[in-house]
Amino acid sequence: METRSVATVQEFKDEAKRLIKESKFKDAVEFVNINASNKLFNKLQLKDDLLFTHWWTKVCLKAGDLRSLDSVCLTRINTLINLLITKDPKPKSKEDDAPLTLVQIDEYLAELLYLLRAVDTMIQHHDAEKGLRLFNEIVLHKDCDPANRTNFVITKYYVKCLIQYDEHQLAIEPKSAFENLKQAETLNRTVLIKLHQHNKETIRI
Repeated sequence: METRSVATVQEFKDEAKRLIKESKFKDAVEFVNINASNKLFNKLQLKDDLLFTHWWTKVCLKAGDLRSLDSVCLTRINTLINLLITKDPKPKSKEDDAPLTLVQIDEYLAELLYLLRAVDTMIQHHDAEKGLRLFNEIVLHKDCDPANRTNFVITKYYVKCLIQYDEHQLAIEPKSAFENLKQAETLNRTVLIKLHQHNKETIRI
């Protein structure tokens, strides 16, 4: 795909939305990165800035672009939140945004706080799953020694990894947590208890 530049925020939204709908996430990230450096989008009116930030963040969320989420998107979101919290509803000059009602300010804040929550959840989920992911990649990868899969120490600590979850479900998706617990219960029953007579892991599903 030849990534194109756009001239308006509405065109930016339409193209980002199309790429997401077609699941072209790599192209979508390339698209937003190219247009993010466009001087046309450096100084936007508040409403346009919010729309631009929303779709930039949405692309990064769909693509799992953690680097952009953690740096650029969070910075833009927090900047807009702080601006709205301290914003005088009355315009300071003719060049300023049109007056905002208190309801409009709250509506904009609601949208931004949703984006903040989505980014935080994505980053926390990725960080929370890092240890388990590395366990699967380093110790229990598909070409590992078959003995690893019934080794007492390895299985015990793998089960302990699997049963770690966030009781408030902020960092780990409920479905993932449930699948991990089911896998832990199976390993506990078939390996730790049956092979090693180790019955000390408490697993609550």
